[in-house]
Amino acid sequence: MNLSSFSVKRPVGLCMCVLSLIVFGISSVFSMKMESTPEMNMPVLMVRTSYSDASPEEVDQLVTDVIESALSQISDVDSMTSRSSEGSSMTMLEFDYSVDTSEKREDIEEALQRVRLPDSADDPVVMEMSMDSSTIMELSIQGEGSDKLMSYIDETIVPELEKINGVASVETMGGSRKYALATSIFLVFVVMAFQFESCRFSLVVMLSVPFSMTGAFLALSVTGMSISMTSLIGLIMLVGIVVNNAIVLIDYTSYLRKTQGMSPMDALIASGKSRLRPILMTTLTTILSLIPMAAGIGGKVEMMQSMAVVVIGGLSISTLLTLILVPTVYLIFDKQDRNRRKMEKGKNPRPPKHNRRDQALSLEQVPHEFQDNL
Repeated sequence: MNLSSFSVKRPVGLCMCVLSLIVFGISSVFSMKMESTPEMNMPVLMVRTSYSDASPEEVDQLVTDVIESALSQISDVDSMTSRSSEGSSMTMLEFDYSVDTSEKREDIEEALQRVRLPDSADDPVVMEMSMDSSTIMELSIQGEGSDKLMSYIDETIVPELEKINGVASVETMGGSRKYALATSIFLVFVVMAFQFESCRFSLVVMLSVPFSMTGAFLALSVTGMSISMTSLIGLIMLVGIVVNNAIVLIDYTSYLRKTQGMSPMDALIASGKSRLRPILMTTLTTILSLIPMAAGIGGKVEMMQSMAVVVIGGLSISTLLTLILVPTVYLIFDKQDRNRRKMEKGKNPRPPKHNRRDQALSLEQVPHEFQDNL
């Protein structure tokens, strides 16, 4: 018995399993933290030294050159860059992602203890670079008419903020931009409507989208990752990926019904058995290709890890539900099968009503004064 046959014959147990999955998915969302960028352990260490009232040339000669000479003995350094400005020196060392920066930090601090700097210069400070190390201020603006509000912010507020001393850049988020996910879902639905020439069957295919998001959030929760812009990009990509398996299943089911004259249930069972292997193969190839990125193998992929985890988790759950849930929903939406089930489960037809005058009377029902004449 294949998964499609199991689902169409045991809809109650299937619905209970799906409801449990939804509960776990929703609970995982509330327990996760949200960040603008995912957490990253960047293999970059910076050495900052202050030298008050010194010109860039003096800083470069008396501080930067001395520090670079001391740090040149540090091993596993991919690159070293320095910048000398008025009263300040900054040296940045970049390592490979496989290097433990905590050990290298100890080596750098030990090397800096042997350098000789001008008396008026401060002691060098070693800092780790991370995505959260930059200074960020977030401002929230609410109002009616998101398009007009975003135009006013971009044209009026943003230029004023950029004039403030110390502001490096100003970025805006929200407004109509937050509907990117909804727009992608709508566009996929339109394509499905043209494909099947039926809004009902298009909804059946699109059913895999919300459950794929449940799997995506569960995967983020299991791996301990947060909801970030990168993971949201993965959700948008997921919308176009997860419908492929449902399209293969429903399209072949419709083909069997038209060409072979099969009933909806028989066509679904045959389609599930015939299309199981290509569905699993396409899913596995996608998942296997994303595993190195999700595991952070290869270096410099931490920024994209959450996106890969989202696609793997969402695609895994959506594939399972495509094989067991979509056939059941297909039968619910199909008019022919719904009418057949109504006839099978319908009540027995009532016996026809007869006129009392057409019914034969028994001897007991005839009055006594007329029984002698019979």
